[in-house]
This record gives sequence, structure tokens and C-alpha cells, in this order.
Amino acid sequence: MHFGKASEMIKQSGEALLESMMQQAGQLVCSHIRQTDLAIRYDMTVIALVLADTNDKNAFFALDKLRKVLANTRAPNGTAMVLSAGIAEAVMREDFDPVDIVTELINRAEAALDIAVREGGNTAHSLAPTLETAALQV
Repeated sequence: MHFGKASEMIKQSGEALLESMMQQAGQLVCSHIRQTDLAIRYDMTVIALVLADTNDKNAFFALDKLRKVLANTRAPNGTAMVLSAGIAEAVMREDFDPVDIVTELINRAEAALDIAVREGGNTAHSLAPTLETAALQV
């Protein structure tokens, strides 16, 4: 989940206010996910979520819930927080190297997030596994 451009937010309000906003957002996210899920501060304005046993359809439902929870959180300049999200489902197979699974998942999640950010604020984009990975699932 991407909450805006860090450089612009720091210029407008300062790093301390940005940190405060991200801490508040992180606490809200952590209090509204399951015990089996994991929230990680991935970048200055990005929180990565690992949602156990969740396909992309259910990830959209979880994201919608988090949007509602975060609706009252304000960006440092006082405006409503803009949330863009990238969704990627992990592909697990016994013959896959765990490092390759994680690397491929991170790459797809980042690509999906980049697309969502380019599409504009408050959007989400899901990216399917690569063709090579999908072909191995047969």
C-alpha cells in the first residue's frame, strides 16, 4: 500500500509529520488484520502486507476494509490520505526455490503498485504470476 510521494510530503510538512502519519497508518493496519497476516513498513510511504491464504479477490476485499479504516487518517498537509495498492499472489510449489518465490512475488507486487500509482490515487491493481510460473502450476 502506497500512501503518496515521500519527497513531496516531506517538502510540504516535514519528515516528522510524515513519520507520525505512517506510524498512525501502520498501527491502524496492524489492528485490523488477522493474526496470521503481517504488515511491514517497506519504504518511507509504503506498507507491505502479507495476507496468509488469501487470493487476489479476497485481497481486494481486505484492501477495501483497510481503506475505510484509514479514511479518517490525514496526510501531513491535512488532506485525505491517498492509498494506492499493488496485489500479487504467491505461487508455491515444492520444486520452487523459496528465494525465487519471494523474489518473484516482490517483483510482481512492486510492478502492480507502480501501475496503481500511475493510474492515480485510491486505485489498486493486481498482477498475475508470470507465464513461466503459471505454466508450472498445471
